[in-house]
Amino acid sequence: SPTTATTPNAADSGRVGPSSAAPHGPTFAGAPTMAPPPPAYAPPATAPARRTPTVGVLVGAAVAVVLAVVATWTLTRPDGTSGEVRSGGKEPSGHGSSAPADPSPATGDDAGYAVVFKDRPLALRSPSGANIVTVDLDVPQVVQDTPGREIKLSEISGGRWEFYTPMGRSTGTTPAECLAGARSDVLPQEIEAADLRTTIPVGTRLCTVTTDDRLALLKVTRITAATDGNLPDYTAELTLWQKR
Repeated sequence: SPTTATTPNAADSGRVGPSSAAPHGPTFAGAPTMAPPPPAYAPPATAPARRTPTVGVLVGAAVAVVLAVVATWTLTRPDGTSGEVRSGGKEPSGHGSSAPADPSPATGDDAGYAVVFKDRPLALRSPSGANIVTVDLDVPQVVQDTPGREIKLSEISGGRWEFYTPMGRSTGTTPAECLAGARSDVLPQEIEAADLRTTIPVGTRLCTVTTDDRLALLKVTRITAATDGNLPDYTAELTLWQKR
């Protein structure tokens, strides 16, 4: 008999069973699974934490700085000499020695004295007759015999010079040289008139520490025969210093 098409029941058309549910999409065997697309904005990566320098690193840096300063000072010293030496251990010629020059004496050229007056003319003339005069180098002046002076000129018993303070001969004109002469090249306390010209000739620098504790330098500039007496007349220039 002829096949009759069966029309589904209207009531059944509203039911959908599990087997009849429409799939979400076509499924192909072996097809790879697609990864979701990356986001439009990627968050920045977290910055690595800052490392704090360790104590060892800081000490090493400080040592390096000190070594650099020492090396620079060694190559160019403050005294102008280089640090290079020859194989013999001596610095090359032209650089000079790194040792300081010999210092001046502790007293220096002024020997701790300041000038009172300089090159003042002074005449040491023979006293007339049998008399005695004394020379005060601190003033300066020649007066009648008075204690507390430096030189005594006597025309008694042939004539002589006498020194009340140690009198020496100086090799120079500085206080230091004068003081050294007064202490080292000391003249006799008395010099007879006949020996004066040879013992104290022109150009002699007589030095003494005065009774007022000053330093006196008496430079002889001229000697003439006495007009009355045995002692020759002396012309000199006197310089006086006092302690600072």
